[in-house]
Amino acid sequence: MLEKINIHCFKSNIDEIDFIDKIEQVLDLADDLEVPLQEIPFYINQKKAEILKLDKEIENRRQKIGELIEDYNITINDLEEYRLNQPLLNKIDKLKDIINNKDEQIYKIRKKMLENKAKIMTPLERP
Repeated sequence: MLEKINIHCFKSNIDEIDFIDKIEQVLDLADDLEVPLQEIPFYINQKKAEILKLDKEIENRRQKIGELIEDYNITINDLEEYRLNQPLLNKIDKLKDIINNKDEQIYKIRKKMLENKAKIMTPLERP
């Protein structure tokens, strides 16, 4: 085995100690990934396939975004402005809800007030 390592290192112009260090690094990597050493090539190919799939998905989404931007005639600046104003839009919606609740409370108070006014009116004052 040592003879084969020497021949390989000589042909590849690599120092034997560096070669052994690289073997240790690969073993550590396999251990960190919790992948058996003999499955490292399969694992690498699997991850490359995942990367290609994700790259295609990213490109498809970019294309769809571009199409939507074109369809709705909006610009990147419009999108950025919307993104910056989003917190304000959320706050406006909350304030609208508060106003609607207050309007309901006012309506109920006025209704009760009219009912009470009707109760205290004398029979001659009633329409």
